[in-house]
Amino acid sequence: MLNRLDLLQVLRMKSKTELHVISSADLHHFASALFTAAGVVPAMAEEWAKSLVWANLRGVDSHGVLRIPGYIERVKRKDINPAPNMRVEKRAGAIAVLEADRAPGAVAMAAAMAEAIARAREAHVGWCAARNITHAGAVGYFALQAANVGMAGVVMSASGPMMAYHGAKVSGVSTNPRLPWAR
Repeated sequence: MLNRLDLLQVLRMKSKTELHVISSADLHHFASALFTAAGVVPAMAEEWAKSLVWANLRGVDSHGVLRIPGYIERVKRKDINPAPNMRVEKRAGAIAVLEADRAPGAVAMAAAMAEAIARAREAHVGWCAARNITHAGAVGYFALQAANVGMAGVVMSASGPMMAYHGAKVSGVSTNPRLPWAR
């Protein structure tokens, strides 16, 4: 811990901040390696890292690689399952239900969107509910999966209330819809 004299010396020092540019490929590789080292299945580590780097590249740093230490801590606490048994538990026409088994949220959401796209290819509309997921991350990433194959995509996630309605004194809502479409 710094004492008062040390703190004054630190305050007097000039900033030596330097800019370090890391390629997105190197950042993706590093992020994936961190997840793999924490015990995450390699293919899932790759997908998870891809979504985080995507967020950083779009300027959504709050949902990018800065979340890795917290995610790894959740893996250590077993809040996130590093090797989940994800499976589609039900398919009925346009609708599917994915059991994510506490998978990394980005991995479960990517799987849910892939299933929704598969349902839409068969029934012209597709919907997949993913249950038992963890933090979804930048949900726009998953909606763009649909746009990239010429479909409209709607992605929503839910959690405990974190935002207050205008004029409210307490939190009452937490939904995150994203609506991209193909051009």
